Amino acid sequence: MVGWRVGGQIAEVHSRGGLVGPLTLRDIAVSDDGLPYLAPEGRDIPAGWSPADDVRCFAALVCGDGVVGAAICQAGTFAALMFDAGPPQPIDVTSGESALRQLRHRARTAGR
Repeated sequence: MVGWRVGGQIAEVHSRGGLVGPLTLRDIAVSDDGLPYLAPEGRDIPAGWSPADDVRCFAALVCGDGVVGAAICQAGTFAALMFDAGPPQPIDVTSGESALRQLRHRARTAGR
């Protein structure tokens, strides 16, 4: 749940043209009703930091040990690579074409 909620908040920051910067566990707070949220302390963002760096950093933060942690890290790295490849685009889950197939096509044709 932390990954989905906080990852969505990071995406919202990116949609407004902002950056989150390097995250630590102290940047993730929990509301009174038990829901995690992004609460980064004010800090300088390193020169050259990009939205893809935000994704990589968050993926590293939520990764644990073992297979699940490795899968989360790989998904975060993949998301960062896709972000670098081009602007975000919605995936049409009603088209009958799988989301994975759509992502593979975009990865192959990015930058052309």
